[in-house]
Amino acid sequence: MAKPSSLFDGATRLQRAMALLSRRLMASRPASGLSTSKLSVLALLQRQRGATASALAAHLRIQPQSLTRLLADLERRRLILRRPDPGDGRASLIAITPTGQRTLSEDARQRRTVLAQAMAALSPDERQTLDRAAVLIDRLADGVAPLRKGAA
Repeated sequence: MAKPSSLFDGATRLQRAMALLSRRLMASRPASGLSTSKLSVLALLQRQRGATASALAAHLRIQPQSLTRLLADLERRRLILRRPDPGDGRASLIAITPTGQRTLSEDARQRRTVLAQAMAALSPDERQTLDRAAVLIDRLADGVAPLRKGAA
């Protein structure tokens, strides 16, 4: 069994590497693309097949006022659609449009392309190691419990 300090050190290296890769992939996106916040809203709407604004704000951990601006821009671009919530006349259900789905897919495809190009510079053994690491990272993600609302 590994010592706690070595597990912590390994966790630190892994977190730093994943964060750096994520930042570089986001930085590789065209300047004309959507912000990460807007992409997060679209991705969440796609995963949940729609949501209310309050549910989106809570899940994304942003202030409702900030979400209002994001939603207004996404709606103006016709990437989302609002419709009355049949269960609550005061609320709206927000859904991603087909244009929003294509935009989200294209952004993800572009980042995967950049990543694949970088992976092409690695040896076949290194690429195989990354494939195995991806499976392990998925297992790690399954073991990390999300914080509950209000938890600090």
